Amino acid sequence: MRAAHPHFDRAILALIACGLLLRLLWLTIVHGAPFVALSAAEACDVAIAFAQTGTLADAYFPGQGPTAHLMPLNPAIAGWVMGWLGTATLASATVLTLWSVGQVFLAYLVLLSAFAHAGLERIALRGGAAILLLLPVFVPQEVIDFRYWEGGTALLLAACHLRWMMIAQRGAPPAMVRLLAVAFTGALLTFVAPPVGIAVAVAWGWTAWRHLAIRSTMIVLAIGLAAFSAMSLAWAVRNEAAIGVPLPSRSNLGVELAMANYPQALDATAPEDRFNARLFAVHPAASRRAQAAVRSYGERAYALALQRVTLTWMVRHPWAMTRLYVRHLVEFFAPQPWQFYFTGWQGMRAARSLIACTVSMLGLAGLIVGLWRGQRTFAPVALYVAALALQFAMFQPMPRYSFLIYPVLAWPAAWLVAQWRAGTIRHPRLPRTTVRP
Repeated sequence: MRAAHPHFDRAILALIACGLLLRLLWLTIVHGAPFVALSAAEACDVAIAFAQTGTLADAYFPGQGPTAHLMPLNPAIAGWVMGWLGTATLASATVLTLWSVGQVFLAYLVLLSAFAHAGLERIALRGGAAILLLLPVFVPQEVIDFRYWEGGTALLLAACHLRWMMIAQRGAPPAMVRLLAVAFTGALLTFVAPPVGIAVAVAWGWTAWRHLAIRSTMIVLAIGLAAFSAMSLAWAVRNEAAIGVPLPSRSNLGVELAMANYPQALDATAPEDRFNARLFAVHPAASRRAQAAVRSYGERAYALALQRVTLTWMVRHPWAMTRLYVRHLVEFFAPQPWQFYFTGWQGMRAARSLIACTVSMLGLAGLIVGLWRGQRTFAPVALYVAALALQFAMFQPMPRYSFLIYPVLAWPAAWLVAQWRAGTIRHPRLPRTTVRP
């Protein structure tokens, strides 16, 4: 396989322009204008509270008070923008839309560069970019959700790390600047989106074992752990002052577990109705009874109570828990049409599901075939995808979660199709991949 570097030629620039135009067109058709203030559930409410009061608050309902429901970075950025330009103005909507789309498009370009370093041919590189830019399956997340939620930031940081892993496999000792970048951005990623940080750490473990000197690995570990500890400590101190609990992460683990693991979830009929009923039964953003419990006991105490009940049920019913875990795993890779009902846009659910399932299945097959044929540069990608999926299968996968692997699988999918069209997919192994500097 011959290496290729993208150089962001005219074809890539044309795809970027078309992708941006499609997303602005979607905003205009669905929401009436290319730049408009739009909500994205709890993260948006926290950002508005931050803009108005300077406090991360009111995640579930107005007047709730300080919250640890979300990690602070992304709602604080959105809140700062709205505090500066107004909470529902054209100016703030424009800035936040460009911020959201900019993170996502930059992540796509970094992934393009990563797979160029992995040795993919130019046709596969362009094919992966075309999938993501011209088939916007997750368009509500790209242009609305990631104004406030952490998904765009998490994907961008994960993409940077995958690119650095591809470069590390070339064998050249990394410069100190790159080691520092890996350490600090890894710490930030794990703080902002812990499951993604863990998945990246797993992929780095394999890469460091095979391609990094022990000294380089120890430098990254020491600095990264120190930076992550400092961030977590600062957040814990804030939470102790704000909600009375020195919590180093988010407060909502129990709520998310309870939304995914309960006896009625075993019934596979009408899953959208079942999920919606559960939402209005236990989630404080929708349930009046849950809101009353949060008012009385606090969000952390309510989440812990749900967590105890849910874990007790899971331990007593291991077969039911296993069935749900496997179902969630499938839905994480292959989102069903009903899952797109809860994404801020109910249109084209079947088509979006079909595209997402096709790309994901081709991408997984591409990773398997590539590894079988000796394409070792696919190993970090496979480990990242597997580690992330195994974590999220504990919860009910929503498109915002599946988005974290979908772009990573687009290029293996395009590579597999390119190999099939070239008639080379039958050959059992490839020569060892070399990448030109």
